[in-house]
This record gives sequence, structure tokens and C-alpha cells, in this order.
Amino acid sequence: MFSIVKHPARTLHQPCDDVTQFGDSLHALAEEMNKTMISSNGIGLAAPQIGKNIKFVIVKVGDEGSEYAAYVNPVITFHSAKKVSIEEGCLSLPGLYGYVTRAAKIRVKYQNVRGEKKIEKLTGMPAIILQHEIDHINSKLIIDCDIHITKGEKILRS
Repeated sequence: MFSIVKHPARTLHQPCDDVTQFGDSLHALAEEMNKTMISSNGIGLAAPQIGKNIKFVIVKVGDEGSEYAAYVNPVITFHSAKKVSIEEGCLSLPGLYGYVTRAAKIRVKYQNVRGEKKIEKLTGMPAIILQHEIDHINSKLIIDCDIHITKGEKILRS
């Protein structure tokens, strides 16, 4: 398992590189990230949050168990005009919560851990979680979004 990198670590604010090596080692990284996400009670995790500046994220699938989806070099190609605002937290900002407005539907192109190109449409929580994680690989945290903080504002002052 990995340790979660916390704000204000530089790693969270640096551009990420495209993933160019696919296969078993990337699958193993996804598995370890998933263990870290589960043990941290997370629902998504981006590589910068474990100190790796690559465009790689995982998102929990379903309410139970340890299933996850892995997105390599993800790019959102469509954002719906309809927006939703839900309370979000972040493993890199423990104790901070706030309402963030995001697209209700997205389309994302990405590669899987084998390097195969994919396109996926997401709605609801999966869309919101993936947008949050893609923000991480684009050097953006929820505090960089238009956020209405509901809990933990003092974290930003310490």
C-alpha cells in the first residue's frame, strides 16, 4: 500500500506525464492503488496522490467490495450543460468538505491498463468522481474549484 500525499505537497500541483508503459506493472500499480483507496475509505484515487506524476486514476465501482475501474491518460471530451453540486471530500485534504459544481454527464476517452483505447459515457456519481480524479492529474484540487466549504476550512490556514 501507499501513503496518501497531502496538500500542500508539490506533487499535487505539478503537471502529470502521459503513461507510455502498459501491462503487468501498470495493473500491479492499479491493484496497490485500490488497496490504498479502500484502506483510506476513498472512492477514487489519482496517481499524484501517491507521489506518482502520471495520468492514471482509479474509481471505485459499486457500493460493496473491491471492484474498481482504471483510467489511463483520461481526457474528458464532453461535459453536459446540466450541472450538479454535491459535497465532496479529498484524501489529500483530510477533514475538508465542500460543495463543488460539476457536469452531470461526461464522455471520456482513455486507455485501459493494456493500452487499449476506450470511450465511455458516465452519469451521476461515477461522472462526478472521475471529474474529481481527472482534476488531480491536471494539478487541480477541490480547493482550486469553485467550492462552498462546509467543514474543515481551518485546514487551509494551517
